[in-house]
Order: sequence, then structure tokens, then C-alpha cells
Amino acid sequence: FQGVGTRLLENALDAYNGCIFAYGQTGSGKSHSMVGNLGREEEKGILPRACVRLFEMLAAKQKSADSRFQATVLASYLEIYNEKIFDLLRSGGREGSELQVRLHPNLGAIVVNLTECPMECFEEALELFDFGAKQRAVGATQMNATSSRSHAVFTIQIRMLVAGAGGPVESQ
Repeated sequence: FQGVGTRLLENALDAYNGCIFAYGQTGSGKSHSMVGNLGREEEKGILPRACVRLFEMLAAKQKSADSRFQATVLASYLEIYNEKIFDLLRSGGREGSELQVRLHPNLGAIVVNLTECPMECFEEALELFDFGAKQRAVGATQMNATSSRSHAVFTIQIRMLVAGAGGPVESQ
């Protein structure tokens, strides 16, 4: 985490986009690297460590800037399964819930109607991740009895507002 996650968070708080991409064969450790064992502090993966550190960094920034700094943290979680996109934070199952990717003139590629949930602490982030993970498509393979059989994207968006002498400045 120290080699990748900390720098990614520092850049995110400077309004840069960041991405951690786990790719590999079934059973190669992608889920372990990204999530790890949440029951043991030393075995937590990149995502839980990043969430804990993010909220620590935001609290420190808020404290040092007094009330001039505000941040909203949003999470979305999607799954790509059989070339279809599904919202993992939407309750009610998959029936009729396939999402579409569209090109926005200012934002670039977006997933229309993807749920974005606000988070205020690590525990809320973990709850959202757990909720979505339970909705993923799974199936057995020769190498893994509970392989996800899909690709998942958990997105954390930070919207910051800093009030200055010339008025507020917003970044995402």
C-alpha cells in the first residue's frame, strides 16, 4: 500500500484521477491484493487501507483549513459480466438493470444511472463494498470454486470545495 496507495491518494487530493488495476489469472491473488483479509489488520488489501487513509487525510485537511474546506466522498460499484454492465449498489437484482456507457461532452465516458453513494467513514465504505460484492456473478472454475466470473470497478470520487478570498473553488 505504501508504494502505490499513498501516492494515489495524495494525487487525488490534488484533483488528479487515479486508478489501481488488478489483472491476472484466476487464483493469482487479485482479490487478496485489492481486499485482503479484513479481519486482520496486517492482511488488509489496498482498498480498505486506501479508504482508511483517505478519511484520515480528509479529516487532517479539514482541521488545518478550518471551515474553508469541505469534501464529499462518493462510491459507485459496477460489474461487467457477459459484456453487460450492472450496478452492484442497486438493490432489486439484475432484471432490467443493465446500464449503458455514454460519451459526455465534458466528462468523457460515463455510465448512465450508476448509483453513487455518499460515504463519511471507512465503515460506510466497507458496508457498500460488501453489499456490492454479494451481488456479483459467481461460478466455479477448475482453479477456484467461487470465481467471480466478471470484472468489477469500485470507484471512489472525492468532491472538494475550498472557500477562498475570491469565492469557492471546486474540484473532483
